[in-house]
Amino acid sequence: MPNIKKKQVLCDFWYFSELDDILIPFEKYAEEKIGPRLARFLLRFSVLRALLLIWLGRDFPLIAPDWFRYGRLSCVLQAVLRKRNIVIFECIDAAIWSKGPILGAAILFIYKYVIGPCMRASVVAVLVFTNRERPIFVERFGLSEDVLHTVPWPLSGYEWHFEFHNPAEAEKDGYVMASGINSCDWETLFEAAQFGNWPLIVACWSKDLPRVTALNKNGRAKVFCELPMAEHERLLAGATIYALCLKENLRSAGQTRLAIAIVAGVPVVASDVLGMEGSLIDGVTAIAVEAGNPAALAGAIENLMNEPERQTALTAAAKQYAAKFTWQDYFSALRQILLRCLESNRR
Repeated sequence: MPNIKKKQVLCDFWYFSELDDILIPFEKYAEEKIGPRLARFLLRFSVLRALLLIWLGRDFPLIAPDWFRYGRLSCVLQAVLRKRNIVIFECIDAAIWSKGPILGAAILFIYKYVIGPCMRASVVAVLVFTNRERPIFVERFGLSEDVLHTVPWPLSGYEWHFEFHNPAEAEKDGYVMASGINSCDWETLFEAAQFGNWPLIVACWSKDLPRVTALNKNGRAKVFCELPMAEHERLLAGATIYALCLKENLRSAGQTRLAIAIVAGVPVVASDVLGMEGSLIDGVTAIAVEAGNPAALAGAIENLMNEPERQTALTAAAKQYAAKFTWQDYFSALRQILLRCLESNRR
């Protein structure tokens, strides 16, 4: 077990692999403290996992729960215990209005009068990807500005290895690719596809397959479901254009897909949504189009398909821009925030 004096944040998030000078992996620590067998059983259940993190986190100045799995519960528990020591990585809020007006209003009420007060009592730092999300967290949870830290998702510095975009092959095959798990606007994509005659490849997740299948009833696209990463990268590298078609869900989305396309050297046409702020720079990292506008999406794809020189210039500009803030820069920024939180905690 590493020296705990140097490991000052008990972390239940994959960031410990990149910040191993500050973070200690929760699962490994739990197995050592209570035994592998019991730990593995308890860690299977979100509620028990949250309780175990709170309990074992007593030995640490800060804890970092998994926001997506049980983060809100951790905030409630620490608020009850009157302990303010939570750091939240990648705090992407739920797309509450996509659940309908009644359920959305109910969730917002719980956020404002239950989760919000608990977060204010337990959280010392919240990491978000865009400045445009900050007022949303202030409004929904009542968080103060000094708790919120904006660190954009990096667009370069990854160790992805696959065959890079081949302009000659792309021009010969000439297809557009779209893929994704979250915030995908398949309706706008398929409607846009009716305006053009370019071949379309779609890679979706199983939860979206029925919707995609219904939209593709005329066989306009070649559809794949839950592609292995290597196959996804192979198809992406051979595409002429990557269509990053997103819904406006008032939350971060699409940065990793944009980054993969930039690394592969494939030009991107993307929806201009709030969650892409700082990553989507029109004419630099991608061609930006109005979200939910199929005619604009189709027109941008059609124009770019017919301009190979513009494709080359766009991919070069995207790589140059992405190099300004890398994977290493991202974790360096997080390290500085954590060190400031630890220093504040000591005082």
